[in-house]
Order: sequence, then C-alpha cells, then structure tokens
Amino acid sequence: MTFFYRLAITISEVLSYKLKIFAITGDCPALKLVLKFTSHVGYYCCWLCYIRGRHVGGKRQYEFKLPMIMRDRDAYEEESRLAEQKQINVYGHLGLSVLSSVLDIPLPDAIIIDYLHVTLLGHAKALILNIFHSFAPNERLEVDNWFKMQIFPHYFNRKIKPISKFGFVKATEVKNILFYAALPVFQLYLSIEQLSHLALFICFTRLLHGQSIVGLETNKIAKELFEHFYRDHNEYYEGLQNLVLHLHVHFVYMYNNHGALTNIGCFGQEDLIGYIGSNHHGTRYYGELITYYYNIDFALHMKPTAATTKKIEKLDPVNDTHDEYKYLHVELCDCEQIHQCFRLYRRFIINDRIFHSLIYKKRGKSNSYFIQYSFDQRHYQFGSIQCFISLQSTEKSYALINVHRVQQKYSDYFKSTKYYDLLKKPLDNYFLFWKNALVKKQLY
Repeated sequence: MTFFYRLAITISEVLSYKLKIFAITGDCPALKLVLKFTSHVGYYCCWLCYIRGRHVGGKRQYEFKLPMIMRDRDAYEEESRLAEQKQINVYGHLGLSVLSSVLDIPLPDAIIIDYLHVTLLGHAKALILNIFHSFAPNERLEVDNWFKMQIFPHYFNRKIKPISKFGFVKATEVKNILFYAALPVFQLYLSIEQLSHLALFICFTRLLHGQSIVGLETNKIAKELFEHFYRDHNEYYEGLQNLVLHLHVHFVYMYNNHGALTNIGCFGQEDLIGYIGSNHHGTRYYGELITYYYNIDFALHMKPTAATTKKIEKLDPVNDTHDEYKYLHVELCDCEQIHQCFRLYRRFIINDRIFHSLIYKKRGKSNSYFIQYSFDQRHYQFGSIQCFISLQSTEKSYALINVHRVQQKYSDYFKSTKYYDLLKKPLDNYFLFWKNALVKKQLY
C-alpha cells in the first residue's frame, strides 16, 4: 500500500485490498527475457511443451508431432531452479524468472501467448507475404488493386493496406485481410487445395478469436482444423514451421483457460496505458475503456440499472418526403396525417453505432449500409438499407431493406478438397455467396 500512497492514489483505510497477479503476456522477445528462457533459435524454446526442433536450411523448424509432452508446474520450477544454480541451459530454462515468486498462478499456466504478435504480426503476415510473392508480377498488381478497392463499414477505422506495402502494416490491417479478404481474393489465383489449406488456418483463428458460433464444439473443431493445417504445412510452404507457428498448438488450451483470444491480447493494454498516460489530467472514464477493450458485459456498481432497451438516435432527416415511399405510411399506420407522422432519415445511431442508408450521399467509400439481420436469432438475412423511417403517431422506427438472396454456401466451392468435411461448418458461418440483385424490399 505504501507504493499507492507515494503515487497519491487515495485508498480507504477501512477496506482491505488484495492484489492478484493473474498472468504474464507479451511478444516472444519480451516473454523470453522475463521468463529467462532460450530464444526462438535455440533448442526447447517453447515455454509450454518440450518440443526440441531441428535446423533446416539454417532455420530452426518445429515440425508437427504428436503426442506433445507438456511442461507441468513442478517440472517447470525444478528445471528453472537447476538452471539458476548451475548457470546452464536446462530444457530451455536459463534461470529463475523474477515473476516466479510474484504470480498467483504458477508458471507455465500463467503464460498467455499474445495472438496479435504471434498470429497477426507473425505467422499470418508471413503466410500472406509468401503467397503474394508466389504470384506473377501482373497478378501481384491485381491483388493489390483488389485490396485497395475493398470497402468496410466506417467503424472498422482501418482499410486494407496493399501487400506490397506490408513493411508498415498494422495488426488490425492484417486481421482484416486474414478474416475477410484473403479467401475471396486468393481463390482467383491459388489452386483449390492450397486455398482450402489456407482456409483451415483462417477458420481456426476466427473460431478462437471472438464469440462462439458453434457452441461447445468450438475448441474441438479449432483443434482439428489446426492439426491438419500444421501436419500438411510443408506441402505448401517452405521454411515457415518456426516457433510462432508451433505456438498456435497451445491456443485451444489458452481458449479453454482464459477465453477468446481477442480478450487476452496485450495490444489493448498498451493502448489503454498510453491513453491514460496522455490524458491523466482529467477524467476520461477509464472504466468504460477497460470494459470496451476486454468485452466485459457489465461492471459492478452501486447505482440501480434501468431495463435494457434499444437506443435509437435519428440523424439527417429528409425534408421533402418522396412520393415513392408514401405507400409505407399506409401499410404501417392508420392515421391520415402523413405530413406530420411520416419521416424519412438518412442515418440512424442504434446502440451507439452509426448506420448509413443508400440515400445518404456523404458516406464516401465506406459501406455502413449493408447489414446482416434476423427475426428469430437463428436464420439470418442480408441486405442494404434503403432508408430509415419514423412514425410520430406510433413512436416506432423502421429500416427499409433491399434483401439480397443467398446464392450458395461457400463451402460448396471446396467440395473436391480433402479438407471439405472439416471446413464445411465454420466456412458456412463466416462466408457465403449472395446474388448482387434486389429480391425485395423489407421493413425491419
């Protein structure tokens, strides 16, 4: 508590505080230093298992091997103490970590691999570059142009960067390519077998990244996807079976212990610390920042909470009501005061997120009008928002949606591959073919 008093942080003398240090995370060089471990070019450099690795072409490679021999708590402590006492390398240990007496959860269970460094800035970036440089020069230009033209909703904040400029790429930009654009673009140039192999890694990462879409089977499906990806890796890539690829073997274990990968990365912590450091003179609602970065559903507080309702704010009203939309008032309302009751809007804010419509002409290149929606939380439909409607007499709001028909399942494209049975379920949840034609207008 003396530390907090020196920082002039007010602490109640009535309450008893217990500080729990849960885990340690960071990129590979940082973890290597703080854990006193050998680097990624040495033998036994994995912190969680005893994989030895071998040198191939001057590079340390970690080939797929089952079963894995995991490091347990007792062996980890014993080996680190032996390395400290004799100043030798003991299965990768170079000494006793300074955190061994601080963490409340013993090592190695307290180690969290940061997927933003290992996946997005590590193996995913290497895969994309490797595939890109395998194309002919004119194909590389085409791929870069496809990525430049790709549009996202405005709240994505970052567009896709051309692969030829990957020297300054951000993790978010790699994520947008990996999750959304890689398969649709690369399918124009890659063989179907290599594309299906890449789809294994994309589906594996997306399954563990966020909210579960396959229920309790998430960890099982993800494990099978990555094992097949890792086993056949050498068939499509050379020299990329390094430490960052091997660490993905332990992601399912981390998912079971700590939850989705997006909630346990260190980028959110770095951003939050930087924000607090640059805005420490005034209140900046740090509690809301923490809940935002870590997807915390609610926080404990002493104020009573009101019932949860959908919050809607109307923006950019259309002054002249178009005659083509007047029939909607007849369908939705019994009153005869159309000019006082019926209103068109270009934008709505729904639960703090702005949605555009097709009649909003200032949206630029962003696509915040194409949506996925559902009436029963099971069967989803897709469409573009034509406009927003508000009725004063009933105090209800609607969106007029141009519905687009789903043409076929994306997994059908991979029917001829050996990975089809593995890919079918996750692919059909993340990708689809839809026909670029208006089917009907629907109110929602």
